[in-house]
Amino acid sequence: MTRIIHGARRRLAKLAHLRSHLWQSLATYTAQGFGMFFGILLARLLDPTDYGSFGFAVAVVFLALLPAIWTLAPILVSEGGQTAENHTRAAGFGWCVALARLLIVTGLGLYYWNLGKSQTAALCLLIGIGEAGRELNNVQRCYLEGLGNFKPNFISALSGVIFCFAVVVPASQLGWGPFTLVLPGLGGMVIDFFIFRHYSGRSIFVRPSWWLGSEFMQKSFWLWIYGASESGLQRVDSWFVGRFQGIVQLAYYNRAFGYAPLSSLVLSSLVTSPIVVGFNSCKTVLARRRLFFHAALILLAGGLVNWAALFFFADPFVHLVFGSKWIGAAPVFKAFAGLSLAYAISQLPTAVMVAVQGYRQIGVIRFCGLLTFVSALALLPQLRNPIAIAYLVQVSWVLQGVAMLFCARSLLFVSDPPSKLGTQSATSNDGF
Repeated sequence: MTRIIHGARRRLAKLAHLRSHLWQSLATYTAQGFGMFFGILLARLLDPTDYGSFGFAVAVVFLALLPAIWTLAPILVSEGGQTAENHTRAAGFGWCVALARLLIVTGLGLYYWNLGKSQTAALCLLIGIGEAGRELNNVQRCYLEGLGNFKPNFISALSGVIFCFAVVVPASQLGWGPFTLVLPGLGGMVIDFFIFRHYSGRSIFVRPSWWLGSEFMQKSFWLWIYGASESGLQRVDSWFVGRFQGIVQLAYYNRAFGYAPLSSLVLSSLVTSPIVVGFNSCKTVLARRRLFFHAALILLAGGLVNWAALFFFADPFVHLVFGSKWIGAAPVFKAFAGLSLAYAISQLPTAVMVAVQGYRQIGVIRFCGLLTFVSALALLPQLRNPIAIAYLVQVSWVLQGVAMLFCARSLLFVSDPPSKLGTQSATSNDGF
């Protein structure tokens, strides 16, 4: 009888994981699939200079917000919604972070306004408002994901599609230029507020609080290092390109950076919250290792196909998809052909570490990666071109992935596993 009960529980757990994975996959493919299509549409409606102006403002804002990339939202995923108190703590902290972001972008906007760059100032302010509100929505989203409820993510993605057709396309036709590209973020912020509020059944309006207790503060500190370093890695390259090569080259670079890792976009659910939940549900090292290698096989196979397609056919791909005005991006697409492979090597071991809340290890590795990347570009001016930076980005992600896999080795290869992944403290693992 006991065996039957345990077997039934395992089957129910698998069904719940599959259902969660299905909803998240639908959300991911709707958001990213439509995002790719919509990006192509806007690329034909707008000029590279519009994208360059917007891309430089995004890079500046995200780099300025690095001190405020402090969040507790991922803890709600890894802890599986165990207590309502954690939601209140994360929401209270989220309000403090949102207000800090608003102050930073206001100062940034005033700085560029005083320089006579009113367009950059306005773009920075609008982008920053969207990022401030996004933190509060992330608390609600991660709370739901921790409960295994990924359906709201799909509703959010579908609503974003409707908003883009109803608002963003007309704005592009009315000559809004780079401000057209701000609208999806602002619209999505408002829409997500109501969607996640409805499904969570919890109010985000709680008292702001910086102090969360020593345990939560320690976790949040390493989450900040992790988030700030990762955000910096994803934006500092754009700043260097825009600063030293101009906004047109930045538009080409960002176009390749966003569209070159096609297989990574398609298979992103294998390295995001659903697989973190899946690792948490594994009772043995064997099950965890099997899940890891199955995901790795799919990711690496997709990455190899992605590399071959872009390395040999970048020119016709860019001309056919984006049009002749974007042909200057073809060499950067070729340089970024292996980006999906680099992401796979880095992100899958990271998902294992997130599942055990190994934020300290992740934060140290990400910070070292960012420091090395910035040092290389600061000390070697010959690397400050889109092609060299593209290769440097991929090398950085691969090296971080190797280091992350080294830290996760005891979670995947030990012979005497813990009864549950979540019961093993990440801080007791080998490394650091």
